[in-house]
Amino acid sequence: MTSQIQTNPADRAVKWIERRRWLAFVFIAILLAIQITPKLTMSPDGVSYMSIARSLISHGELNRLGSPHLRYAPAYPILISPTFFFGPRPFVAVQIIQWLCAILLIVGTYAWFAPYAGRSAIWITLLALLNAGFWDLFRQASSELAFMPCVMWGSVLLAAAAKTPSARRATAMMAGAIVLVAIASATRQAGALLTIGFVLALTLRAIRRQITWTRAIACAASLGISIAAVSWGLIAFDHHGAREAGPAEIGYTDAFRAPDASLVSQIIEGVRRQSAEVGRLLIPGMWKAHALAHDWHDPNTWIFLAACLPIAIGWWKLCKTTADPLALTLPFYLALYVIYPFDSGTRFTVPMLPVLAASLWFILAPLGNNRSPVFLILIILHTSVAVGYWIDDAAHVRHRWQHWTAIQQVSHAIPPEAKIIVLRGFAGDDWMFLMYLTDRPVAPESINDPLAKDADWIVTSNLDEYFPGFHPVTQVGNYKIETRDTPNARK
Repeated sequence: MTSQIQTNPADRAVKWIERRRWLAFVFIAILLAIQITPKLTMSPDGVSYMSIARSLISHGELNRLGSPHLRYAPAYPILISPTFFFGPRPFVAVQIIQWLCAILLIVGTYAWFAPYAGRSAIWITLLALLNAGFWDLFRQASSELAFMPCVMWGSVLLAAAAKTPSARRATAMMAGAIVLVAIASATRQAGALLTIGFVLALTLRAIRRQITWTRAIACAASLGISIAAVSWGLIAFDHHGAREAGPAEIGYTDAFRAPDASLVSQIIEGVRRQSAEVGRLLIPGMWKAHALAHDWHDPNTWIFLAACLPIAIGWWKLCKTTADPLALTLPFYLALYVIYPFDSGTRFTVPMLPVLAASLWFILAPLGNNRSPVFLILIILHTSVAVGYWIDDAAHVRHRWQHWTAIQQVSHAIPPEAKIIVLRGFAGDDWMFLMYLTDRPVAPESINDPLAKDADWIVTSNLDEYFPGFHPVTQVGNYKIETRDTPNARK
């Protein structure tokens, strides 16, 4: 039996990788590094982050697309803001910062799970980082790249603080953890939920008499009070910005209710959406598979729900065995985005990929030593999917960037006092390019959509008729630029 195991190629590969974990770290880092490109994948959130960062360097103020209402937590834009010292298109520098964050995440993910699985923690690290969902975020300006390493290393320190017998060492661990969780919360507000996971971890350890109730209460209070202060400050800052921007703007807390759906309907759809995110991230080849909103008849919906059941069982075993603060945070984190009524693909769930992978590790515990070969196969499949996605997406991005120069010329014809710009009838990233270059909101509309009421500039095809109430300003290639007749619209 021993001889057969030793001659098994999969088993030899597993042992070779576990003995040379640093090579696996380097492998992930190289795969991410070669994706860095001056033709950044544009996203609406990414443009907003870069607008805030540019405003801080150019004007010394935190503004988003000319508005004092940021709508986003400010830590990530502040992190990338120094890149604008190098010029107006610091896309490579932004990605280098994100790559360094990814390095911290790689090591942090391993450090988080190593106390529970030893060398086998490398499989959790590989499965979480060699994933199309994570690579999708890496290829754009994304706050998750700063959020995730803060969460992972904060969780490492919180877990250590809950376990160490030394009060002095626990105090030092808590100080570092408070700083990291505060930064995570100021990067994405969901980071504050780590407080709940930590309180539960302390409670479990106190019940099991692994620590005293005095220490549990002291640690919980120090983190809870600190993060509550940070969260309150962020909410107050956001609501202040919304009031400054105008009555149409809403703050964080107001964004959690969908005006066109009941609360029950909103939560049911949130369950469908979040179970789909978990399934899309964990099932190889299904990252782009999804049903339409409220569609419970699509087979993908039920495939993803079925995939969540073993993950939930594995998560329960993980928490029961480890009482880990990050693992205990998972249901509260997912519940937040069940209630949140907006769909952002798999973006919101990617930060919990290490916990989902760890849950899979625990549900496969009956396989014993065969767990690692199963993970190796999963990792190979996920890596193949991620590489395929990257190659395909890179080709599409290069094609869309062919319009950059023309949009640059269009942006020069629109004055800085423009308020709302509408781009009508053009597909692709043109509207995000224009938003980035003008530093103003741009509404992407098809030619048949009703015109946004507050629009004061229109960019449309030179083949289209002039829009009523607007007059022509100039023409740049295939783009025709018009502005509203009413002079008050430009104030």
